[in-house]
Amino acid sequence: MNFLAHLYLSGDNDELKIGNFVADGIHGKPYEFPPVVQKGIILHRAIDSYTDVHPIFRQGTRRLHPAYHHYAGVIMDIFYDHFLAKNWKNYSDVPLNEYAAGIYKLLQDIITCCPNEARACCPT
Repeated sequence: MNFLAHLYLSGDNDELKIGNFVADGIHGKPYEFPPVVQKGIILHRAIDSYTDVHPIFRQGTRRLHPAYHHYAGVIMDIFYDHFLAKNWKNYSDVPLNEYAAGIYKLLQDIITCCPNEARACCPT
């Protein structure tokens, strides 16, 4: 659910961004994709693995769990994207609206290649 963070952590490589974006819709080994897209999928999984066990993330999910149960982790992901967006100028020289427009353009160009789970998140 934290698309902005995943895309930002992909750097300037569009194929890596694509893999990182579609990763939640890919189950098993990502071998049917081009090598750089595979690396994006693997990067996404590594980011998730790192954050899911990080003490600060776990503390946040514990605080949210009594009220939101299974969705506590998703809510934490959304919080992180919110804070990244709010403080974007500290991380990028490209304004957030320009960055987002570039991502939307990239996703529109490749939407037919996305798994169905990822297509719902792509702009139309």
